[in-house]
Amino acid sequence: MKLFFLKLKDKFWFNFIFLFVVLIVYFITGLFNFEYFINVWKEVVDVFVKQIFVVLIIVFIFMFILNLLLKKDLIKDKIENSKNSTKYIFSIIGWIFSTWPVYMWYPFLKTVKQHGFSYGHIATFIYARAIKIPFLAAMIMYFGFKYTVIFNLTLLFFAFIIGVLINLIFNFFGYEKDNS
Repeated sequence: MKLFFLKLKDKFWFNFIFLFVVLIVYFITGLFNFEYFINVWKEVVDVFVKQIFVVLIIVFIFMFILNLLLKKDLIKDKIENSKNSTKYIFSIIGWIFSTWPVYMWYPFLKTVKQHGFSYGHIATFIYARAIKIPFLAAMIMYFGFKYTVIFNLTLLFFAFIIGVLINLIFNFFGYEKDNS
């Protein structure tokens, strides 16, 4: 039985089978206590429509507009002509608003490295990945607004610190000058 479960778990359809089994169990429960069944469905629909769905729509619209407005050439021009502190700000903001997996950003990071980004800026860019706008609503819902703000500000602070430390270490060993 255990081997069957492990093989089934590895398959794509396991998620749908699990959902189907949970729904069957839930509907059987509804046969014995119909009032509870209806109250739970009302609560599920209420939470989904009023909290999750609205926030997801706003987030996806915001991300769609950002992806339309921000072009690779515009970002490269801004990076080439900006100060070091501004590059850190670009690093943090760029990654927060990024929507692709990290490996898809590597060619872009190589390009910006050639146009003036240091390894510290790249480290800041990647470290700020922990902040994701689509998850902010869920974080606020589960942990509260105050925790979410403090947590994300801490991540931003340490993204900056990591970038500065990487720059200091690379400059100390002369790596930045030789291999840029």
